[in-house]
Amino acid sequence: MTNTSPARFPILPFAGLFLLAVVGVGLLALSIYTLSRTPAGVDTPTVTLAATNLVSIPTTTPQPPTEPPTATPEPSATPEPSETSLPEGPPTTEVLAVVRIAAPANVRSGPGLTYAILGGLNTGDTAPVSGRDAGGQWFAIGFEAGPNGIGWVSNLVATFDGDVQSLPVMEANEPPPAATQPPAAPAATNTNPPPAAPTNTSPPPVSGARGIVGNSFSIENPTAGAGADVWFNFEVRNTTQNSVAYGALAAHTDVGFTAQSWTSETLAAGQTLTWRDHINIGTPGTYQVYLGICFDSKDACLTGGAPWERLSASVTVTIQ
Repeated sequence: MTNTSPARFPILPFAGLFLLAVVGVGLLALSIYTLSRTPAGVDTPTVTLAATNLVSIPTTTPQPPTEPPTATPEPSATPEPSETSLPEGPPTTEVLAVVRIAAPANVRSGPGLTYAILGGLNTGDTAPVSGRDAGGQWFAIGFEAGPNGIGWVSNLVATFDGDVQSLPVMEANEPPPAATQPPAAPAATNTNPPPAAPTNTSPPPVSGARGIVGNSFSIENPTAGAGADVWFNFEVRNTTQNSVAYGALAAHTDVGFTAQSWTSETLAAGQTLTWRDHINIGTPGTYQVYLGICFDSKDACLTGGAPWERLSASVTVTIQ
């Protein structure tokens, strides 16, 4: 007898259908969940099933808020530079005008040999010059011992590198001393002429007084009128190694007439002094004039109260 098996139920097809149903329910739930999470204002992507089964999901990027443009300030007007007067060239430095002393010089209180001697300047010294006399023979210089700080030196012993005529004409700060009138000649009591001043036929020998030696002595005009200028030139030298002070150094006579070339001065060691000056003799006659030096005080030397040393031979001078 043949056993007949009961017919089997087809489980696999039903299992597949069940699985598809579960997947479909899951996809539906996922879609509902996604739609509920989409923010408002954002376009919901549309799923289009094409034949190629490709899904295009556009992305919408929110634009950042646009800020209003910032106004650019307009450039302010640049003030034009003011016109400034510029110097035409480099600043100039004023050069102080000076005179240079060419030989030992007396500085006087005015432009003339009749003015008082204030002091002296040595060869090579310089002094600021502020003017000249009307004749251009004297320079007005800065000198502390002078009236208002002004002294005067002759152009015979001072030089000026510029144009002398360009210097302003100045007057002395004090009036010139009164001219010394020669003494009146005594009234004649007889017809015999007055005796002439003694003439030294054999003058004393020239000495090198304390080392001061006279190199030369000469007279330019040995004949002159009474009281007129008798011009002389001399040169002396200190032959010692020390400075030598003296009261007076000038043309001198032994009968009371003396120039005042240098007084109360000092000759430095080895110094040579060259000078031109004048002597005034007010009484007519014949005189022996020599270069002398006196080592006492100035007053004693000039008044005859102190001895003089001879630095040259005598020169005969005739006063008419």
